[in-house]
Amino acid sequence: MTRDVVNARRRVVAQRKRKDMLEEDRERAKARRRELYRNRNMNSCSERLPLSDDESFNTDETVWDF
Repeated sequence: MTRDVVNARRRVVAQRKRKDMLEEDRERAKARRRELYRNRNMNSCSERLPLSDDESFNTDETVWDF
């Protein structure tokens, strides 16, 4: 094989590797965005609903008027 053919093959292999790496990065970024979006939705729900004992009212001290 001539030097040109060897260099061309190396170039093609390097391009394929770069393309594969870009696809993997894209998939990782999608998964990260999905996770961040899911976390943001969970946080917004927890901000609207009092989940801790401090924020929720205590039913033992509540006077029920029927």
